[in-house]
Parts: sequence; C-alpha cells; structure tokens
Amino acid sequence: MRISAFLIMASLFSFLLGGCASRKDKVLYEGVYKGQKYVVKSHETHTYNGSRTDWRVQLGNLPELPINVTMKLGTPISLDGALSTDWGAPFSDEIFGQNERAYFGATPAYSSLGDDYSKTQQIQHDETMLYVHEEIQSDQYRQYAAMMKADWAKVDKALVTNSNDGFPRIVGVVHGSRQLFVRHFRGTIKGVSHVLRIDPDGYVNLHLDDSVTDDNRMRHCKVQMPGKVIPLRKIYGWNEYKSSKAEIARFKDAQGKTPEAYFKLQD
Repeated sequence: MRISAFLIMASLFSFLLGGCASRKDKVLYEGVYKGQKYVVKSHETHTYNGSRTDWRVQLGNLPELPINVTMKLGTPISLDGALSTDWGAPFSDEIFGQNERAYFGATPAYSSLGDDYSKTQQIQHDETMLYVHEEIQSDQYRQYAAMMKADWAKVDKALVTNSNDGFPRIVGVVHGSRQLFVRHFRGTIKGVSHVLRIDPDGYVNLHLDDSVTDDNRMRHCKVQMPGKVIPLRKIYGWNEYKSSKAEIARFKDAQGKTPEAYFKLQD
C-alpha cells in the first residue's frame, strides 16, 4: 500500500514538473516560393504554471526556423529556446563579419534616440535580424534567405502591421546564432570582476562576472550612432547611472583588446 502511494505521488510530481506540458501549433500564414510551400505558425507551449508562445517558419521540408522573443518591459511573450531576435536593428552591419546575411530592404540605418527610452522602445523594439543557428546548413540558410528576401514583406504586412501579439518586424536574416555577435569585455571595478556586454542591437549592459543581470551602472544604455559611442552617464527617470571611463577603458575582450578598439567611450 505504501509503495502504491509512493508511486502515485512520484507520478504526480513528474506530471507537475513537466509531464503536463503540451504544445499547440497554429498556422498564421501560408505562401509559395518557387514551387515550395512555406508556412509561418505560432508555437504555444502550456505547462502547469502557465504558457509561452513563439513562432516557427518552415520552407518545404527544410528544418524549421524559430522566431523567439524574450519578455521585456511587460511584453507578454516568453522565451522558448535560444533567442533568435533582438530589440532593435543591428547598430552596425560590421558586427556580422564574414557571416552570410541578407536584408529585405535597404540595410537598416540604426540611430539611437538618446535618453528618450520609451520612444526608442516604441520605434525599435519590433525591428530585428533573424539569427539562424549554425545547425542549419549553409545551403538551407541560403534557401531561407532567398525566400524571405523575396516574400517576407507579405508576411510582415499580414502579421505585423495590425498585430498586438508581439510578432517582430524582421528586417534581415543572418547565418549565425545571436550569441556569436555579442561582445564581452572583462575587467574589475573596485576589485570586483565585471563584464561589459554589447548586444547586436546596441544595448549595453555592465554586470558582475558571475551574473546575467545588470548592476544598474549602465542601465538602458545604448551605443550611439553614428560613431559607435558608448555614453557612460545615463539619466533614467530621477536616477543617474555613471561609470568611470578610466575603469571601463581597462576592460579587455578574448583577443586582449579594450572597448576603445571598437567604440568611443564618452563621459
């Protein structure tokens, strides 16, 4: 009797941890490119403590490409899988180096809107490159890039123009996971190890070396373009966030280069 009760409790525990997870896909758009059908669908995952939604695009029988966004400032979309989008256009095309990429129109002209953070979010948060993981082969990536360059304006018009569900405005596609294009510089501030991180969309974050959350020294800071300027003083609401140029200038990346090899630090 005790063994039966134990098995029941163990089964229930497993069920609550993930056994009850269910997935539901819904086709949002269908099209045909050079005789091949492609679909864009929502991908909703339900668990015991809620649900999360992202999207998938699939051309013919090629592997699906995830279109993920992460929760930020109350956006009701949760991350499912590796992040494949940003919160703005890339601050510079140069960050992609030799990786293949294609833009669906003109190369996005990134410009920061300074301290008007709410306006920056309103205008830029749904513009993004779609990052295609290296697991997707080069020829498969090129098929997707060609299709999206030719047809994505139709998808954008159908799913973005009047949408409130957070579907991002994809302005280009690049072959490489997003993490490849994030710059990291490590250094110490008052003897404590920190990481300076610059994301492809220009957001700058300074955080403790063993943490993924910022310590508010450079909260909501963005690379200013043109010029690749990183302001080290930020006014946000009633608060001022300021970092020492002398300290940040000593940080180094994996190649031993300082931030000033790529950016201009501005007090």
